[in-house]
Amino acid sequence: MIRAAMSLGANQWQIFKRITFKAAFPSIISGMKTSLTLAFSGLVVAEMMGSDIGLGYIIVDSKNWFRVSDMFMAMFLIAAEYLVIYFLLSFLEKKLFKWKKTGISAVVENN
Repeated sequence: MIRAAMSLGANQWQIFKRITFKAAFPSIISGMKTSLTLAFSGLVVAEMMGSDIGLGYIIVDSKNWFRVSDMFMAMFLIAAEYLVIYFLLSFLEKKLFKWKKTGISAVVENN
């Protein structure tokens, strides 16, 4: 596709924007979904270790003062934030890449 675009007179920016970036974007979205878990883990641990605010701090403070309901509320909010962002990325992926098959439909052919 790059050779075809070059033969039709496309410059480097057009090749990047219309071919290279569009080909890489599904992998970028998948990487964002994968790294979301690590980002949330790092965020919560950082808040637990050295912060005076945040959901991680609430979990540690609640544990120290035996406020179990506050601790579970903070854990629920962390899970809810993660799920909202994950489902937004999944929705974006489904809308932008309707051609991409996932799950069992990628393996089994429908007749």
